Amino acid sequence: MLIRALRSIVLLVALGACVPTIAHGPVVEPGASTGASLSLPYVSDNSGYLHQPFAVGPFGLNAAYAWRDSESGPALRVGAAWNVFPPRFEPDVYVELPRAIADGMDAGLGIAGGTILSPAALPYAQLGRIRRGSGPYVTAGYLHEIGRDSLPSRADSYHDNGWLATLAYQQASGAVVRHYFVTGVLGQRVAHDCSMSGTAPQTVCADSRPWGVFAGVTLERMRHRGP
Repeated sequence: MLIRALRSIVLLVALGACVPTIAHGPVVEPGASTGASLSLPYVSDNSGYLHQPFAVGPFGLNAAYAWRDSESGPALRVGAAWNVFPPRFEPDVYVELPRAIADGMDAGLGIAGGTILSPAALPYAQLGRIRRGSGPYVTAGYLHEIGRDSLPSRADSYHDNGWLATLAYQQASGAVVRHYFVTGVLGQRVAHDCSMSGTAPQTVCADSRPWGVFAGVTLERMRHRGP
């Protein structure tokens, strides 16, 4: 049992089947911030847990620095996450749009990435209503795998491609902002050769769509925020 468990952990780390971390809401707070994310997954079982393209959600440490000139103008946030299982570095660049463009709402565009073994890019948009550091918001984006795993344990039919949607609520308490979120990812149905080598002509099959749901919390500690 112990050997089987260790083998499962090694395979999951090698596969790098992960969803990039977006550790912020639509409003950019200027200055430095640090924090952590934790999430629990529930994934489809059509292809086995270890082969899921969306098996692991945010789980690690976050850091960022942000700039803005005015309360209602544009702002820039550059951040990164280091997730511990499997180990991976995930940069994130986000631009908050002026409120005049978003009709009084808080909105922005960004791109997050996954690195180490399973490179991926996640362009996304955020929209919400954040007042005094608290409020609801949504995140929507498309996760696209940049590279392909060459590991024999990774079937050709599995791609880290899928639509992502997050429903979240952030709550500010002094210097700490908590983000409670539920994220869903719906993958692509990918056609592949399912024939057995040497026994039949090539046959095209299509797996059912892989999917994953992650519920969790992200903490941000803002250095500039007062109690």
